[in-house]
Amino acid sequence: MAPRLGHFLNDNFATLFPRFVMFRVAFVTQWTVLRVPHSFGMFHDTAKIGCHPRVGPIVHIMTPTFGADTLQVCWSNCSRKYITHFLDQGLGECLDDPPTPLDEYNYTGELPGMRYNARGQCRLQFNLTTDSEVGACSAPHEFCSTLWCKSTPRASLTCWIPHRDTPCGRNTCCGTRWSMPL
Repeated sequence: MAPRLGHFLNDNFATLFPRFVMFRVAFVTQWTVLRVPHSFGMFHDTAKIGCHPRVGPIVHIMTPTFGADTLQVCWSNCSRKYITHFLDQGLGECLDDPPTPLDEYNYTGELPGMRYNARGQCRLQFNLTTDSEVGACSAPHEFCSTLWCKSTPRASLTCWIPHRDTPCGRNTCCGTRWSMPL
């Protein structure tokens, strides 16, 4: 997770965030709060799974969308149970590890999707060292909106949105959830 977290803080990787400069801190905070639970394998709160994304003015952390009117944020009962179970199993002990120094990453100025193709993004998602241990398995028509990653050693599967400018076909790359020409 350290390479991605380092990218969040680097201006060269600003495409990871909404381009609303005046709201940047609020959106970055909300976006980061949402990304961390996804790294633990949590899903969005939806009525379909029995956890509403919002109760009155309070938005749950794992809501599928944050709006400009978001003032109060808290854990839903479903997310609270999931994260408590996750940590009670000892799976959060890595959070006590000292952080990896950011200076070991070379910020070349490339956009994230160009620097890390789909397989590379999947490798980072599972914190693996070689691309041979992972694969991107999204259907071509959904690739830019849903990047499915599978991990061979762990037989795990995860889903997230690929970074902007991730190559997705001949002379095309991902925009914001859609394919666009290079």
